[in-house]
Amino acid sequence: KASGNFTDASIWEYKYDGTNWGAAPIAPTAASNITIQTADSVYMNADASINSGKTLTVNGKINFNTKVLSGAGAFNLTSGATVYTGNSNGLAGSLANTTVTRDAAANYVFNGSVAQTISSASNSIPATITGNLVIDNPAGVTLGANKTVNTPGTFTVKANAVFYFGT
Repeated sequence: KASGNFTDASIWEYKYDGTNWGAAPIAPTAASNITIQTADSVYMNADASINSGKTLTVNGKINFNTKVLSGAGAFNLTSGATVYTGNSNGLAGSLANTTVTRDAAANYVFNGSVAQTISSASNSIPATITGNLVIDNPAGVTLGANKTVNTPGTFTVKANAVFYFGT
């Protein structure tokens, strides 16, 4: 429907009738299956949880900032989608879910204001990506595990950002 804060009900829709979506009366809860559409961008302005059997699917953009998605549910980042994390533990710190699926062709942006780490954890970025990896953190991002960016993906360190190889 629109872009905005995760907890803002006005950006969400539900109950698709085959033709139209209805306006959501509340923001998603842990008991919701959630999809962020391709054209939409959601900012996590609070920690959130996903229950077992439920999934948060990102086709557009999600900015975790320093917030955490937890619970026994699943997180699915699709091809072409973008995830931003400001967590000191990088994406692994933003995603504390039982099941985390990240497409190699997704885009990963590390934009914290404290030092961050790209780890080997199973909920970090994939070992090989064909999407884009962007470092946009003046406090620095450390590569704590082997990662490969293959074409058509790009590796970008923004102006005033710092990137360290190894721990």
